[in-house]
Amino acid sequence: MNLGFFTMPIHPLDKDWRQSLTEDREAFLLADELGFTEAYVGEHVTDTAENITSCISFIAWIAAGLISSAGVLPAERTWTRPLA
Repeated sequence: MNLGFFTMPIHPLDKDWRQSLTEDREAFLLADELGFTEAYVGEHVTDTAENITSCISFIAWIAAGLISSAGVLPAERTWTRPLA
């Protein structure tokens, strides 16, 4: 069985954003160590309690030193539409 990991990392407003991002990254690293095959993260650009404003950048930061391949699933499935 393959397991996936999804999180909407919400943090207290007074918490240092660098610490929040580090903790979020550690959660993804732990999920990988535990054998999860997929990981997703929510992004909200206007929510001050959720520091990840770009899931692409966040996953790239994790993938840079962790896994052999990473992909980002767009919120809108544009790849199924004709280009013209």
